[in-house]
Amino acid sequence: MIIAELKGKLSPKVIEMEDVLTSNVFSFFKYTDNSILKEYLKFLIKISVLDDDDFIIEFWPRFDDQTEPDVVIQSQEYYIVLEAKYKSELEKSNKNRYDQIDREIEGGKIASKNFNKKFVYILITAKYCEETNEFELYKKEAEKDLFIFKWTNWQEVATFLKTKVISEKSLPISAKIFAQDLYDLLIKKNLITFTSIRDLITENTKTLSSLQNTSKCQFFSTDGSTYSGKYYGFSKVLQNLPNINKPKGRIFFDGK
Repeated sequence: MIIAELKGKLSPKVIEMEDVLTSNVFSFFKYTDNSILKEYLKFLIKISVLDDDDFIIEFWPRFDDQTEPDVVIQSQEYYIVLEAKYKSELEKSNKNRYDQIDREIEGGKIASKNFNKKFVYILITAKYCEETNEFELYKKEAEKDLFIFKWTNWQEVATFLKTKVISEKSLPISAKIFAQDLYDLLIKKNLITFTSIRDLITENTKTLSSLQNTSKCQFFSTDGSTYSGKYYGFSKVLQNLPNINKPKGRIFFDGK
């Protein structure tokens, strides 16, 4: 499905389905080297799994109450429930609590206890950042009941692919090609983080140096844009205006 979406062969309705995005992303972790999923878990929730861990990844399993989380990942030590959101939103049962999360955490606790494993709950959404105190009640509950609650987003998946997989020389070329296709898909969906100038310096000093030394516009040219609007930057807007004389004395009240 990744290639089909990259090539524009899927309908808009299918493209916006979170189940398709979930399948694409976590199929990558299922079908590539075990070490990649281990590294992702370490990258995401700072847990290390054993070197001989074999993961069991289930898509849309059902708990006894018919609650259906998107993904369940089992290692020798951990039972991880993952709920994925893309275009849809979680429905609140009351202030700062969500019925779906409550049911999945309860089912995950029971299952992890039955398997004698540590419980982890991961919520992944398309939001660029976590809203203040949105999941504070769940974090306090996790601290009290000794499990891990983690909010993350698809953008962190893209960051992981770029920094830990695509650039990793020791990984098989097939895994890196798979990762590049998935990364390109997340770019197409606008699910990547902002790359700062600092990152560009670290990543490719030579490229940044060539950009700094050029006199040409690299990102947006008002001269060649049909729909550039009326704003052309402060230098062009202000250059024909008269200079402002420096005022005498203070012009703002400073309490003195």
